[in-house]
Amino acid sequence: MKPWDVISSHMPSEVREFTPKKWVKLGKIVLIKIPENLKKYEKELGVAFSTIKGVETVAISPQIKGELREPHSGVNYRGLKVIYGNDTVTEFIEDSVRFRMDLSQVMWSPGNVGWRSGPRGPQQTQDIYSFKNPKKIVDCFAGVGYFTLHLAKAYPESKIIALEKKPESINYLRENVALNYLENVEIREGSCLNYNETADVFHLGYMAGTMRFLPHFINLMNDDSVLLYHEAYENRWLGWGSKSDSTKIPKKLELDLKEIDKDICISKIAKVKSCGESTSHIVARIEKTIS
Repeated sequence: MKPWDVISSHMPSEVREFTPKKWVKLGKIVLIKIPENLKKYEKELGVAFSTIKGVETVAISPQIKGELREPHSGVNYRGLKVIYGNDTVTEFIEDSVRFRMDLSQVMWSPGNVGWRSGPRGPQQTQDIYSFKNPKKIVDCFAGVGYFTLHLAKAYPESKIIALEKKPESINYLRENVALNYLENVEIREGSCLNYNETADVFHLGYMAGTMRFLPHFINLMNDDSVLLYHEAYENRWLGWGSKSDSTKIPKKLELDLKEIDKDICISKIAKVKSCGESTSHIVARIEKTIS
């Protein structure tokens, strides 16, 4: 039997066909999205998905909100809503990197698989995340280390400076650096805007307001610096009407950047994932214009 067949067999017959066909397993925790017609069957869904091998906790896949990127499992539910089990701390390995975190306290985005791997990921990711012998890489909004750890492994000779201000994330970031035996990561607590040094690479992996941090870090770039900028935009604003447009540099975004510094440009751009039907999470590689 296929996994879904086993899971759905534990649901009442009248709603069995509506059992979610997609889920995310992070170590011993499974996250699911519950359709409206199954809202009354949370307990049954919890039991059904707990039959997956190694699963101890089943929870509703949360939305990530606010400046500190905190999980919310509903309009009035801050945190992670557990429907089976109780332990929200989990540990798992992604592309040879070990992560440990409390999913009720910190952000994790399953949709960014591959992109977190940076230069160790698929070709499209490598095109954006490959740098030539960087001595210093600054990872802003480092969280629990989802980009930091991969960058540290990909560039063992580089110094990775991880900037984060959420205390819970910082605790797990320290733990994850130790779990992966990384010695090239320096963690700095506090706002990213407190950082005032140059670097070879600036990584801005935040979404929902990254543009307001751009002037600060663009001003810190030297002639050879690279800045990676993550943000979500409506496809219409980007000028993207089809899948083939996702490597086309948006004119409006270029104009916004030129207002910050006329000597910078977007050298490459890519779509990380869809955020709903009409919005895309993009990453742009920003560099100084060569005179």
